[in-house]
Amino acid sequence: MTGNLKYLPNTNALEQRAAELEKENERLKKRNFALERLIAEDELTGLHNRNGFLNLLARQYIPQMYRQVIQSITVGLFDMDNLKGINDKFGHYSGDIAIKAAAQNLQNSFREEDVIARLHGDEFAVAVINASDRNILKRFGASRIPAVKIKFCGTPIELTMSGGFAELVVAEPNQKDMRSKKSVYRRTIEAALHNADKAMYLAKSRGKNQFCFFKEL
Repeated sequence: MTGNLKYLPNTNALEQRAAELEKENERLKKRNFALERLIAEDELTGLHNRNGFLNLLARQYIPQMYRQVIQSITVGLFDMDNLKGINDKFGHYSGDIAIKAAAQNLQNSFREEDVIARLHGDEFAVAVINASDRNILKRFGASRIPAVKIKFCGTPIELTMSGGFAELVVAEPNQKDMRSKKSVYRRTIEAALHNADKAMYLAKSRGKNQFCFFKEL
């Protein structure tokens, strides 16, 4: 009889090992999520950073345009008009406060479905989903983002922004090379940002505290 006995695995040990592997898997998922946030999120404002902005549009929003879930994307680029003066007069800590106030103002000014990012310094980007130039103008009632009033050392400061908008126009990448899609989409977004940048400098040349459209050039 003993010669016919087969080895039976320890069921409790297997279950314990499976539970340990499941916990390890969850830990790795949380770690990867934290790393993705670190790579994609601006530390000061909590907005998307440049990399996060480009990747989100390239991976999620532009493909939805081809499925006609999204009809259009308009890219906006904004600079704060007076950050240098704040830094020079009150210091860079006050400048950080001003940047966070400007970021919050943009979040309040646009919709939840729009994508907002801080690219670097005092430069912000917005992807406005399914909104024409006319819709954008109608939303604000004028060609400007509402100003924010804050105080530094008892001195009232009005934070204003200059900006430009450009439509994001995409062409479908070569279907034979599906790996090229993301890079093509990113270049398309960069092109829209470049056009929005031109429109933003038109706004600055007109006296700041306003936004312009690339179509005006």
